[in-house]
Amino acid sequence: MFGVTNLGAVLRLVYGELGRDTFELENRDYRDAGRLLSKARDTVAVAGALEELARHVNKQLADPDLKALRNRLRRSKAEQHIDRKQILQVAEALSSARQRVETWPINSDGFPGLRAGLQRLYKRRRANLELTRVEPTTEDLHEWRKKVKYLWYQVCV
Repeated sequence: MFGVTNLGAVLRLVYGELGRDTFELENRDYRDAGRLLSKARDTVAVAGALEELARHVNKQLADPDLKALRNRLRRSKAEQHIDRKQILQVAEALSSARQRVETWPINSDGFPGLRAGLQRLYKRRRANLELTRVEPTTEDLHEWRKKVKYLWYQVCV
């Protein structure tokens, strides 16, 4: 369930304990590692979403253009690969980051160390919801959905 991107969600949860400098260093490294994998992840996600849609509305997807799209996405998914160099870069970045976790300035154990971050982030998501209700554009709804997904990862911690 937890990928490189989800580690950013955890960092935001403990931001108050980490402080700005540590947060920015760690967030940058996790973000950069995630970017190495983003093209493959996006291709798999789009192809998977189309396949899920196809299962629910199979009769409507008889249109030749949609069939061609499905075939192109299937080929793209099959051709998508991450080269060995990228895998080694991500593995090295995560290994280095894991070692740094031991030096994080976390003073609280258990939920008390997470409470303030969780409250802060929940309050922000509620405020984002209110703004999205006022002007529910596609972009605003998408941004709010991503932020709520982050909050979900944080609650799972």
